[in-house]
Amino acid sequence: MLVQKSKFVIRTFKITENGLLYGYKRFFFKHDKLIKFEDIPENQVSFSVFPKKSFIAAIIFTLISAMMAWDYLFASSNTDKAEALDSLTFYSPISCFFWIMFWFNYNTYTSLSDHKTDIVFFENIPSSEKVHDFIKELQQAKEKYINQKYYNHIHYHNLEPSSISAEIFRLSQLKEQNIISEEEFNEIKKELIQSKKNEEKTIGFMR
Repeated sequence: MLVQKSKFVIRTFKITENGLLYGYKRFFFKHDKLIKFEDIPENQVSFSVFPKKSFIAAIIFTLISAMMAWDYLFASSNTDKAEALDSLTFYSPISCFFWIMFWFNYNTYTSLSDHKTDIVFFENIPSSEKVHDFIKELQQAKEKYINQKYYNHIHYHNLEPSSISAEIFRLSQLKEQNIISEEEFNEIKKELIQSKKNEEKTIGFMR
């Protein structure tokens, strides 16, 4: 199980018998979702979210605050010093606000994604090594599950002719996901087609 705590967000990832149980909690909002192994993507990418506007605003107001502090320290009169202090009191909290916004919104992520599903992990929480170890464990669990469900336990000689085409389609999806190799796919497809031909011959003989 992988638990990721970042600021006010808690994400949990737990591998179950049928897939990945994803939990999300932020303050009083809580959401749980089961992502089936069949829907877990293979493609893995890393990216960062850099809040550019907050960063630029923080830099600008920090510079203004620094200028006001300079004016306050080297003011030639008490009036100028008071005006500089008022400006510093005004701009400094704004600068702090934008730095906080930048800190809250800047994150690096690792994602498993395709055109249907996105599973997003914080890259460095609790550590990059633990995140990538969990993803590896997840992919291994997926491969084992799919092999058991769609490959190892299929008895092709018991399949109805009408279901053979659907079985070939499912196997082609497994091939695309690199669960079975091209050679395995062709071999099983050959067995399925031969099974269908034998079944048709048997039905024809019975007639």
